[in-house]
Amino acid sequence: MKKICVAVDTSEMAQKVGDFAINLARSLNCELHVIYVVDSQKVMKSVPYLLYLGEETLKRFEERAKEMGVKVHKVIVEGRPNEKIAEFVRSEGFDLLIIGSRGESPIKEFFLGGTAMKIVKSVEIPVIIVK
Repeated sequence: MKKICVAVDTSEMAQKVGDFAINLARSLNCELHVIYVVDSQKVMKSVPYLLYLGEETLKRFEERAKEMGVKVHKVIVEGRPNEKIAEFVRSEGFDLLIIGSRGESPIKEFFLGGTAMKIVKSVEIPVIIVK
């Protein structure tokens, strides 16, 4: 295993998911890529504000990873979370995807159980769902 992808949002669940991914990447000595998706179709707040939240979330994630000796590659995209995560996973050739079973963020529910299941069904690699 060489490349792991983890999807996060701003929820407490995402912190748990992120910590799990960082520890796994460290244990396996893998590349770790983190994706944050702004669901701009369903938001009530401005997209620039949500992009700012994404940047701050990924900055904190990167700081935690650095403390553990793990280098992180970060990406923020706009669109439907399940579609964008699946596209990213397919395009980058990951060996494993780590997601949360559900999440809560300023964009309502980011990882609803249904969203997690859509992601699982749309990728061809193993998926770990952290709850």
